[in-house]
Amino acid sequence: RSDPSSLPTSSYYFKVKDGISVIDCSEDSRKWIGVTLFGDFDGNGVTFKNLVGAPLFDEVSSLETRPTTIKNFNVDNCLIMTGSYYVGAVVRVCDYDVSFEDINISGYLEANSPASFLGQGNFYDRDCNISFTRCHSSMNLVSLNAQCGGFTGNLFGNYYNKNHLCTVNLVDSYFDGSLAVASGSRFSYVECHTATPIKYSISYTSDELESQYSSLYSTGHTEAQDVAYLG
Repeated sequence: RSDPSSLPTSSYYFKVKDGISVIDCSEDSRKWIGVTLFGDFDGNGVTFKNLVGAPLFDEVSSLETRPTTIKNFNVDNCLIMTGSYYVGAVVRVCDYDVSFEDINISGYLEANSPASFLGQGNFYDRDCNISFTRCHSSMNLVSLNAQCGGFTGNLFGNYYNKNHLCTVNLVDSYFDGSLAVASGSRFSYVECHTATPIKYSISYTSDELESQYSSLYSTGHTEAQDVAYLG
């Protein structure tokens, strides 16, 4: 959304009911249409299979006083190919704070500015926090002619007011997929583009994860070293 005044004034909570282990997104032989979510979503351990053509969620927002929480599911081998900008496999665009927890995702995403979890985060008149807790992506991300980010795409604040800070928190979360970009484009294991100041907070409780990923996700912009260039 481009107008923060259009945000709803109440939030909802959605949870996949007990006993459902798999949701096949292509059972009706149609491409998936991303869901608009206002509130929180708990996948209750479900695995989404055959997610084709669009992110799981299209637009996500919540009350400004607390973050949207999206948690506890897997996305298995999704396939999204689009010419759009800033496309995430889990969420295309989110307003204000968002928390991703216990999500595992794999597959292939091709777009102008792809990212595993969040394509674009919007915040307008205050600081913003985006967090990933026990999240893992092995996505193969291909950017056709722009940026590419392992976790998030564009983090967009007030272009004319640089006083607001966006903090990205990674807790026991990592990206071990692949990035491919057009020559000269920006790329990163964490985020691919920001129009506002950004800060990273990165921690691991596992010594194995700490030794493997802490050097990649150092504070500041974390450019990937093993990116493939198209063309």
